[in-house]
Formats: sequence, C-alpha cells, structure tokens
Amino acid sequence: MEARDWLPLLTVIPAVLTVVLAACALRQAKQIFEEQLKFNRRQLFISIFEQFEDMATIDCKNNTDKEIVKMINFLELLGICYEGQIVDKDMLFRVFGDLVIEQYQAIELCTDTLKNHTKSGRDMLLESRSATFLYNLLIEENNKRDLPS
Repeated sequence: MEARDWLPLLTVIPAVLTVVLAACALRQAKQIFEEQLKFNRRQLFISIFEQFEDMATIDCKNNTDKEIVKMINFLELLGICYEGQIVDKDMLFRVFGDLVIEQYQAIELCTDTLKNHTKSGRDMLLESRSATFLYNLLIEENNKRDLPS
C-alpha cells in the first residue's frame, strides 16, 4: 500500500475528531444550560417567598375578604408557577406544600359570599384551576408518602 492510498483516510480523521469534539461541547453546553435554568428557578422562588411573608393564615370567621382573596390569588400563583415550571418543583413542594394544603382546605370552608364579590371563597378557589391542580397533586404526593413500603 502506497502513501497516496492513505491520503483519503487522513482527510477523514480530522472530520471525525471535529464531530466528536462538537458532540462533547454540545453535551457540556446542555449541562451548563440546565444548571443555569435550575439556578434561575430557585432565584425566582425568593421573590415568591417575599410575597408570602405578609399573608395571614385563613380562618373564614377572622379574616377579611381581602385577605381571603389575596390567599386564593397566591395559591393560584403557586399553581401557575408549578405548571409553567417557573420555579423549582422540589423547593415549591418542600416550602409551600403544607401551606397550600392547609390554606386550600381552610378556604374551602368559606362558603359565605364575600363582600364586593358575587361568590364565596370556596367558589373562587374552585375556579382557580392551577391552585386546585397543585392542591390535588400535593394530596396525592402526601398519600404516596404515607403508604407503607
């Protein structure tokens, strides 16, 4: 075999190396992107937490209608953030999971029509599809966690 027979093979080697290096770079870029996305989701979580700080625990007899509506809106916001993958799911469940369940159940007991509204807290909550979805998901997760292994 002469040197000119090896020439086509020598031109293929750089192309193969280029493809391999491009694949490695792509994999690394994907990893960096996923880490950055996770960081951004956790960063957004802080601003959601700040909104929660001045909210009252709901008790239909002791809260104003404004506080009840504010909590319904907050629960809907958490549901939308979960559905849209805007915040980190694990952090959302860990920090707000119990709150969502407790406040959702408390608002379900608000059956009187709210002042300046045509609906009860319960009716407004049931219309908040994202909040209801998140509540049902958390109940399901709690039930799975409580099952014996």
